[in-house]
Amino acid sequence: MRSKGLEIGRKVRVQKDFSRNPYLRGQIGQIKQRYGDASYAAFEVWIGNGQKELFWRADLELAE
Repeated sequence: MRSKGLEIGRKVRVQKDFSRNPYLRGQIGQIKQRYGDASYAAFEVWIGNGQKELFWRADLELAE
């Protein structure tokens, strides 16, 4: 799966079916770092409350 559209600085939303931490479901944050290549990337996202978390591409969607 490609990480198209997910770039450093973009606003993203955590998928509603995210299972690792139910509190994060639907939260909006900003991508601060990407690890790995486009086919297998993890993203460091800073959530609005100052918390930062790592997510796989499938855990995120672009926020409007």
